[in-house]
Amino acid sequence: MSKRSTTCFKRNGEPLMEYDSGFEAEDSAQFVLSKFNNEMTPYLCDSCGKFHLVLKGKVPISGNYACTDRDGQPKDSYESEETADRQVDYLYRAKQIALRSYHCYDCNYWHLTSH
Repeated sequence: MSKRSTTCFKRNGEPLMEYDSGFEAEDSAQFVLSKFNNEMTPYLCDSCGKFHLVLKGKVPISGNYACTDRDGQPKDSYESEETADRQVDYLYRAKQIALRSYHCYDCNYWHLTSH
């Protein structure tokens, strides 16, 4: 059964949805794809042991995360330049936030920056 997590949160403080099984998370990912045309990937959370969803190609934040922003918060990471650039385009269209992607040699993923 899906419910809002009491332990895992998005960067904006909103709780993540948590799922008891990978099958349940996959069903929810299929619903999000059909309803919103957004591809999501289920993952097993290191912190709570439940399943959450993450945007396909975005790397879930874990407790061992090395890359942080200037405020010490974990940076969002993307598996490919293409996925990072899709997020750049979305943020510009939806919120008029101008960013660019860059490859990080520390973690070998892609991040976004305003610089």
